[in-house]
Amino acid sequence: MQTLAQLQARMTGPDQADALAAATELTNYLLIYNDEYNTLIMKRQDARAAERAVSMNPAGVDHAEVLRLQSLILGIESRMAVQDARLIAFQASALVINPPNANQVSMVRSLTTQVAAMIARDQGIENIMVALGQIAGVVNQIQGG
Repeated sequence: MQTLAQLQARMTGPDQADALAAATELTNYLLIYNDEYNTLIMKRQDARAAERAVSMNPAGVDHAEVLRLQSLILGIESRMAVQDARLIAFQASALVINPPNANQVSMVRSLTTQVAAMIARDQGIENIMVALGQIAGVVNQIQGG
């Protein structure tokens, strides 16, 4: 487990192979972080748009659907707040990470691609919540959580 300062020290060290390995580890961590965070942003926008559409339905408001969408939005915003705090801690070298391996990078990429295709309506809301939870599980392992 390493902090940003430790990774940076390795990247500027005399051992070129270790410097490259440290740069790759940092890049993989930031790729995973950005993949998750961008997915959260996109799904929050989708859920907000769906909430507006359901709330303004001239045939009547489906209150259960509105509540499910609001729950999804709150869950996403909560995860974003956690990730904001963790990135700040990582940048201050107060958070140690287990640099992600290629399998973890691939898993997060695959899950975020699946989530991108999910529609924030009906059963899709629950599917999005489950998939975002799976992504968070992988990222939490990397972040030492």
